[in-house]
Amino acid sequence: MPKIIRSETYNPKDLSAAELTALIDQLYSVHQEIFAGVDRAEFARYVVQSPADKTRVRVSYGEGGELAGYVAVHAFRRTFRGEQCTVTRAEAGLRRRYRGDGAMATFVLSQLLKTQ
Repeated sequence: MPKIIRSETYNPKDLSAAELTALIDQLYSVHQEIFAGVDRAEFARYVVQSPADKTRVRVSYGEGGELAGYVAVHAFRRTFRGEQCTVTRAEAGLRRRYRGDGAMATFVLSQLLKTQ
């Protein structure tokens, strides 16, 4: 099984329009290999350009720079029964050959622990 060699984390709100477009294109290519039924625009709105208060996207690569996959974690601040709370959501797409090492789960857990 190939290993994930490196990962980069992005805050989509910090990216330029060109960088954001490139990130969406890159991630959507993996998404299309794994999932069906979501067009690029819907994918972009749901995964990268989420209306969440906080979004972090981790992009992982294998040897030779091959895109292994992504995970996006979103935090939405809401008021529920008069109390502030955070609702989290995550989406992941990891090419089959890279599955099983837990790298994505570690990132998701780290983001959940940072959420207040």
